[in-house]
Amino acid sequence: MAKRKAPGWAGFPEGAALSLALYIVFQCLLALLTIKGVIPEAAAFRFQAGSGAVAACFGGIQAIRHTNAGTLLAALGSAGIFAVILMLGGMLACDGVVWSRESAILLASALAGGILAGLLGGGRGKKRKQHAAPPRRLKTGKKS
Repeated sequence: MAKRKAPGWAGFPEGAALSLALYIVFQCLLALLTIKGVIPEAAAFRFQAGSGAVAACFGGIQAIRHTNAGTLLAALGSAGIFAVILMLGGMLACDGVVWSRESAILLASALAGGILAGLLGGGRGKKRKQHAAPPRRLKTGKKS
């Protein structure tokens, strides 16, 4: 029996939760690789931005598969919730949000991951039935 898709926005939090879980795993991996010296500290921000985009992309695909909303709407909804959670987490961890170029890039990469999921996740539509071509008529030559 096939799973039913949730109506409306019900799959958005599922996608955002998957995005957040993946992002936390990526941050733990970043910390480990930075401590081991595999990734230099100068490249850590690039890894953070890329991991945010990848996490938002996978969360957006999850949201697309579990909702009846449009593909881009579901992916951007999930990525938007993920970006808000990141912003609120930053506000709780620090005494406020320090808006800098890096924080804007991190939020933009999360939304870019949602857009990418919306573009990639749209290929799962119903297959159209191809009609058989009508039979060809035999051409008859002119009768003399």
